[in-house]
Amino acid sequence: MLESMKTFNEIMTGPHPLTQEEIRKLIAKRPAKYSYMKAWLKERDKKSRRTMQRRDKKPDHVPSYSKDRSYELRERDIFHADLRRIEKAPLADRKEGTVNFADAMAHNPVLVAERVGWLLDGSYGKGAYDAAHEVIRTPRMNRVSWLGSAIGALEWRSPQRATAAAWHKLSAAQKAALHKAIEREIQDALKAPPARYGKVE
Repeated sequence: MLESMKTFNEIMTGPHPLTQEEIRKLIAKRPAKYSYMKAWLKERDKKSRRTMQRRDKKPDHVPSYSKDRSYELRERDIFHADLRRIEKAPLADRKEGTVNFADAMAHNPVLVAERVGWLLDGSYGKGAYDAAHEVIRTPRMNRVSWLGSAIGALEWRSPQRATAAAWHKLSAAQKAALHKAIEREIQDALKAPPARYGKVE
């Protein structure tokens, strides 16, 4: 489940995300390895077209957080910075976070899924919320993998690569239980009203 996490996380949450043109060149150069990114590009292109179509239309209501673009950018920067701090934390802290999250994945998938639900509700900030919702609206991406890795970092302070390694140590039954629990949260979020984060005026 977590095999393709690194590349996608670097694009979505890294300090220097690739442009769409750079991603297309990457796919063209190594299609067998990076073809899964086509779905992400297709979704981005659709969003760009919808944005252009709505440009001259005034919405009936606008979420309060959408009125301040600088706020959105600050929140995204905070999210990225938090992930970087976790990756660069002292070794003892990283090991402790990974051990605790590995135990939760193995023995308490319901708790992990609950925290994923919090992430999708905006409890970890708008930057994390925006990234998570972009992921769950890309069906061909490994959504469970991204959310599991993200919540391991945000809640348990487990570095993403260590989380991937811990995942591979789970039994087939433990993986299935965790996947099912997180997928349920994804479906609940997709069925919810669009503006779940922030107060709509």
